[in-house]
Amino acid sequence: MKLDEIYRPIQADLDRVNRLLKLEMEQVVGSVRESVSAEASEGASTATKYDVFTTKAINYLLKKPGKNLRPALVVFSARSLGATVSESLIQLAAAVELIHSSSLVHDDIIDEAEERRALLSVHKKYGIKIAILIGDVLFSQAFAIISNLPSVGDDTKVRLYKILTELTRRMCYGEIFEQRILEGGEQVGRQSYLRILEFKTALLMSTACRCGAIIAGVEADQEEAVASYGLNFGYAYQLLDDFRDGDALFSGDLDFKSLAGEYIRAALSDLGNLPSSTYVDSMSNFAGFILSAV
Repeated sequence: MKLDEIYRPIQADLDRVNRLLKLEMEQVVGSVRESVSAEASEGASTATKYDVFTTKAINYLLKKPGKNLRPALVVFSARSLGATVSESLIQLAAAVELIHSSSLVHDDIIDEAEERRALLSVHKKYGIKIAILIGDVLFSQAFAIISNLPSVGDDTKVRLYKILTELTRRMCYGEIFEQRILEGGEQVGRQSYLRILEFKTALLMSTACRCGAIIAGVEADQEEAVASYGLNFGYAYQLLDDFRDGDALFSGDLDFKSLAGEYIRAALSDLGNLPSSTYVDSMSNFAGFILSAV
């Protein structure tokens, strides 16, 4: 099954997420314009210059979108638990994608990656300093969205905020751990390798699912079920990505495809704790797609 077929039940929702992402970036550019207009002694011409540059840099980043895996996990999880499509759900999915996009910009700098999605990476196109700042802008915009989610109580906003800040902290820890290993030339054991996968990839997917459950307002057991699904999904995704690219940090005796299959089976088992629906079926197909895409 192709990804667009899996996304069909939520395609309209994902379209709204992508439109919102563009709108959020336009608002970022607008705030730059207002700030420079108010403070720059050179006047409006300088404001226009910075406005155009910021627009170009951010639009370049969003020029070739990814597979929408993380926002899809937010929406699928919420819809599978009975949530209706709301503006808060769309905004939450967009915020999660902004955090992911920001991490990609920073990771590409650290990894000295030349390309991202068949385009020059942002730091190769605009320089390292600008890329770092663009990544920071995306992070800040994500949390601005969370703090202003419509029709969501303050307690829920605070909980989402705490979950996402803890996520970003762990993502950074995962990157630091990896860099220390690479720079020290250490041998990486299986457990250390899996912990890096957890912090750098799987936790983001788990958190995406958990956020969808929180918006749906379900009981703890169902929230944990989708969060576990996302974690297992994330492990499988990154294992197969490392296998495909041949750049795994762990080079010992490991059957990547077999281990990924174990995580996918665990993810499918997690879905057994959810009420049957079209969206749960799609989540099952989503997990299967990860294995078939290798």
